[in-house]
Amino acid sequence: MGLLARLVVRRPRATIAGWLLVAAASAVVASGLLGRLSDRGFAVPGSESARAAALMIRHLPGHRGAELLAVVTVRDPDQGGAWIAAAGRRAERALGARADVRSLATRGSAVHYGRGDSATTLGIALVEVLLRVDPAATQSHVSALRHALARADGGRFHALLLGPPVLEQRYASIARADLTRAERLALPLTALVLLVAFQAVVAALLPVLLAVVSMLVAFACLAVVGEWVGISVFVTNTATILALGLSVDFSLFIVTRFREELARGGSTEQALIATLTTTGRAVLLSACTIAASLVGLLVVGIATFSTMAVGAGIATLAAAATALTLLPATIRLAGPRIEWLRIDRVARAAARATLWSRLARAVTGRPVAALLGSLALLLALALPATSFRLDVHTQQVLPREDPVRREMAFVSRMLYPGAGAPILITTHDQLARVKDVVQHEPGVAQVWHELSGSGGWSTIEAILRTPSDGRASRLVVQRLRRALARRTRETYVGGTIAGSVDLVDRIASRAPWAILTATALCFVLLAWGLRSLVIPLKAVLTTLLSVGATLGLLLRLFDGGAATPHLEFFVPLSLFAIVFGLSVDYEVFLLSRIREAAAAGHDHREAVRRGLVGSGRSITLAGLTLTTVFLAFASSRLLPLQQLGVGLALAVAIDVTLVRCVLVPATVVLLRQWNWWWPFDRRRALNAPARGPAPAERS
Repeated sequence: MGLLARLVVRRPRATIAGWLLVAAASAVVASGLLGRLSDRGFAVPGSESARAAALMIRHLPGHRGAELLAVVTVRDPDQGGAWIAAAGRRAERALGARADVRSLATRGSAVHYGRGDSATTLGIALVEVLLRVDPAATQSHVSALRHALARADGGRFHALLLGPPVLEQRYASIARADLTRAERLALPLTALVLLVAFQAVVAALLPVLLAVVSMLVAFACLAVVGEWVGISVFVTNTATILALGLSVDFSLFIVTRFREELARGGSTEQALIATLTTTGRAVLLSACTIAASLVGLLVVGIATFSTMAVGAGIATLAAAATALTLLPATIRLAGPRIEWLRIDRVARAAARATLWSRLARAVTGRPVAALLGSLALLLALALPATSFRLDVHTQQVLPREDPVRREMAFVSRMLYPGAGAPILITTHDQLARVKDVVQHEPGVAQVWHELSGSGGWSTIEAILRTPSDGRASRLVVQRLRRALARRTRETYVGGTIAGSVDLVDRIASRAPWAILTATALCFVLLAWGLRSLVIPLKAVLTTLLSVGATLGLLLRLFDGGAATPHLEFFVPLSLFAIVFGLSVDYEVFLLSRIREAAAAGHDHREAVRRGLVGSGRSITLAGLTLTTVFLAFASSRLLPLQQLGVGLALAVAIDVTLVRCVLVPATVVLLRQWNWWWPFDRRRALNAPARGPAPAERS
């Protein structure tokens, strides 16, 4: 860190020029990312649904591509079935003229007779649309297909376009709009907190600069990754949150320490070098630990979690890189000008640190009471997290008044709730036997049609009586799989609903390993960085307790009156990975200050007091900034983003108040010199604080 500090501080213009080139190149590469967002990437490799999809691609090549369903409705059909069939053919001609349509097939029609004086009779025709394009590239074609149907109806019928690609296109559209709105909402609120945190207008602009560069780098890397795998709409939001939040965190800690070093005398260059060799080391250790906590998501083996780990990890490392190079280079060139438009009242309050002095005296004076009280409250909050289930929703993720959700609800009322997402049963057995098993399943409403392929393989489509994104449909798929396994051979159940079954099963089976991987990596990094075995163990345990309390509180807020509360399938693991990293981030900065005070020869109570006074304000204001950002993103209209945003905001609020300012300092006071137990290299240990290590070791 000393070498890096001298290099950056002595060549600030070259450092800034290099980052400007990186930002410009990243902006060019990232420009096409939002257009490629989808809801793809949730396929489970090696699962039954993945096997069924692979068999269809291999043996039914004519069925390869994105599948949609055009629902043609005619009110008051005075010619019965003939009128409905004519409307279906008109829709087929409108779609068949497009080059991106591979095949069309009418799968059924029905007449729903109204009751009462004001009721109308409604005719419905179903047209299956198979596109030539890959499913991951369907979104750009959905709007054009809708317009083609709208131009063809001539006022004589109404056509809806349904299917997973339609939902994916809607998710991406809402996510883009929500991301823009969240940024507009978060920036003014964040600006107010930044003014209080940085005490000057010019200084408060520094983290914004870092956040912009970090987001550009992260988006560029995601755009490159998106050439090979699907990028979920939720990945960019996660990367944006971390890039913005950590840029504020790292900037605040570095600027605060720089001001302290500058106040001790010496030049700007000397203060920056001292800052980077102390707090800069904590920033580097914190970023590596956060990135390590995200590695656990790779264990799940699902593309969305993997890309989320990559995107969030790159955003984290980019935020650290800019904080350790671009920020000090900018401060070096700006010099005293970073204090322009200083808010004197805020600066005087920060210098007094009255609140943190009182809190430090209270915690160090009664550590047992602080420990037991905070533990009891955290355990009470975490109690609901001992029993909950994961859910996979599709249309219910959308807002209640969303047009796509209303259209799907209309089709469910007129036909069957599962009409928008048929299950696909691919078999090498006799079709008659397979159909007999399928038709005897009470949850199956209708077998639509059969597709014959090569090598004796064939596929049938079945419609369920239950909503496609409900738990009841997943139970039907599970029963059907068991029945087919007993009575048929080489038969696989696939489709959207079956894919959600495999997704939940994979997450449930891999989540313990993901958590174990993240905690193990963080323990190793913290042990190496802090030269202690006790401190990392405490950090892991208190962070897990903080995550549990957050999940418990989140389940209380989103239980919906259900007997068994549930969360969207990707929220708990994503919440764990991000919160675990952020919690360790604050732990590193607090304990680094405590360790410096202990290394300077202060006893354990005084070391805790100095560490809490020196870092408490920065930790709390950084947490407040993150909380405002997370709450802004929680304003999304998509339910999973609401849950994730609220959960992250709650986690940060719990962590920076109850955990880092009460629980952790109390444990440090009670464990005394055992906090720094390091049996491997006694020269680097801190079991005897009075030794006073060299300044290079003080962080």
